[in-house]
Amino acid sequence: MKFHEIYEYNADVETVFAIFADPAFIEAKYEAIGSAGADVEKNDTTNGGQHLVVRRVVAMNVPGFAKKVLKPENTIVQTEQWGTARADGSREGTWEADAVGVPSTTGGTLRLEPTESGCAHHVIGEVKVNIPLIGGKIADFAGGQALDQVRAEAEFTKQWIVDHS
Repeated sequence: MKFHEIYEYNADVETVFAIFADPAFIEAKYEAIGSAGADVEKNDTTNGGQHLVVRRVVAMNVPGFAKKVLKPENTIVQTEQWGTARADGSREGTWEADAVGVPSTTGGTLRLEPTESGCAHHVIGEVKVNIPLIGGKIADFAGGQALDQVRAEAEFTKQWIVDHS
């Protein structure tokens, strides 16, 4: 399953980039959307970028066809690598989310770009499950769950910006 979501924020790229790299924000975001025990590891890169690793437990209602592969609670290890700001202020990065013990690949690219009223956040991704016969069906289910989380994260971010401005 592939997706490309765009979210508009009423804050500039550098403000949103700083929020995305703030462990307090990350922990609050995942707690608000129902993930348990977010553990954040943040490292600044020498070129002004960020490397983030977040470990969390995600609960889901697993359909019958997927119960042999997915558990009701899965540990997700998400990695984001953001590059340095470009001349126009935009930033690009990559993301990967690994469901521990699940034969899948989930990831894609990220982009923050300036707009007239703040910035746009692009989240481009793909979910693949490497299981014969039912892999596509599980990928569609897991991709739908991932997309729901991305959308909830964007709504949380919008409110965080309002509350912390």
